[in-house]
Amino acid sequence: MAPFEKKQFYQLIFFFLLVIITSGEILANELDAYFVKGNEYYQNGKYKAAIDEYNKMLNLGYESWEVYYNLGNAYFKDRSVGKAILNYERAKRLSPKNEDIEFNLSLANLAIVDRITQLPQFFLFAWISNFVRLLDLQTLGFVTITIYLIWILLVLFRIFLKTGHFKRLVLITMLFSSIVLFIFAGIFVVRIYENETKIEGIVLVDKVDVSSAPGMAGTEVFTLHEGVKLQIKDRSGEWAKIRLADGKVGWLKQEVIEKI
Repeated sequence: MAPFEKKQFYQLIFFFLLVIITSGEILANELDAYFVKGNEYYQNGKYKAAIDEYNKMLNLGYESWEVYYNLGNAYFKDRSVGKAILNYERAKRLSPKNEDIEFNLSLANLAIVDRITQLPQFFLFAWISNFVRLLDLQTLGFVTITIYLIWILLVLFRIFLKTGHFKRLVLITMLFSSIVLFIFAGIFVVRIYENETKIEGIVLVDKVDVSSAPGMAGTEVFTLHEGVKLQIKDRSGEWAKIRLADGKVGWLKQEVIEKI
């Protein structure tokens, strides 16, 4: 590459880096402006306007529990219980142990017409389930990778150390870290599998009849109202097979529910 061509090449790279950095700053400023304006609208009781501002952030591809939480609050104040619960649930997935989210979600659930009782769960399974969800997926991945890197460092230490006493100490630490790594890696895999396979949604219409089969051939088996949380088990055309927390199953049109 000639000196002149090399100079042009470097200038082009610098230009692209400058565009990327500038675009990132512009986007960050735009997101901040939407968030601040949404909060101002909310505080002034203009809930629909606040909803529009928060949704602009989501439409740009930005997600955070704060945005979903504020959006849930705005929908709840606007008396859209289904969408409030939907956004509280989305916020909860990003911040599972957040007390404010949990409280407001519980409050919104009190406004639901249907009272669905969770099927009883064996205490050991319930304990394992709670343990698996102690951390959000991003934090869990970070912890797992950190433990793995520590394990690699311990392996390298053991290879290069010559003193027998320290080698035994490193070996014991390696065995302990291997157990911890196995546990966290297992939980991480389970959470990823669950996220990929367990699809949940919220009913967003006032009232919907659930059928025994997809299409007009099915008979009505029960009725659901706005805000009910359900699990989507299967799909057939415009229909979705759903399962409730109490074990009831049926089919309803996909258009009446939105995935969490």
